[in-house]
Amino acid sequence: MEILTVPGNRGSAWIKDAYAIFKRAPWVWIGMMVVTFVLFGIAMAVPLVGNVAMSLLQPVFTAGLMVACRDSDQGQPVTLEHLFAGFKNRMGPLITLGTLNLLMSAIVLGVTFLGGAAGLWSKWDAIKDGTLAQNPAELISTLITFSVVLTVGAVGFLLVTFATWFAPALIILKGLNAVESIKASFLGCIRNVWPLTMYSLWLLLWAVLASIPLGLGWIVLLPVLVITEYTGFRDIFQGAKQELL
Repeated sequence: MEILTVPGNRGSAWIKDAYAIFKRAPWVWIGMMVVTFVLFGIAMAVPLVGNVAMSLLQPVFTAGLMVACRDSDQGQPVTLEHLFAGFKNRMGPLITLGTLNLLMSAIVLGVTFLGGAAGLWSKWDAIKDGTLAQNPAELISTLITFSVVLTVGAVGFLLVTFATWFAPALIILKGLNAVESIKASFLGCIRNVWPLTMYSLWLLLWAVLASIPLGLGWIVLLPVLVITEYTGFRDIFQGAKQELL
């Protein structure tokens, strides 16, 4: 499998190509989004257990949507049944991916929390007696410390996103296992930071526009956003169009 480095302008093309796939079966894509939200909403109603279950199953549902994208790309019809394709194919590696994603996110969150707690503890006496606010240099130092902690946390979550962004598609369309998919996804993102940056900026613009008419634009933008995982994958990972394993 070859991992390509594509030009920066491909970032905007991923959104354009995703919209082209969406237009072939718009109501089916909207329906799949609605079903996903309903199922995840039911899971979220169960404290803690629901959150964990949602995290583990998210790659399974995403994989099904990637199969829908691939089939649409090959001229085949898209149906609601595609949403559950991940439960029929490669479910084990997809659940493993969800577990690893949950673990990596927990580690980043834990490190960020501990860093913030340590910084707070070191300044606790000054905060408690009010002297921190009276010492500009100390206050600036404290704000810088917390800014560094938050930046480290943000970078950590960005790296986790890199490691998992293309992973469901790599598992169900390329036959990789969970660890292989994480490595390939991370490498694919690192090699394509510029197009991913352009993609993010264009997506931010479309998100603002979609939010203006009472957020109604998200009815279209949300499924298009999901499909961009496939269009980016198709661009970066050569030979993506193959039979489902």
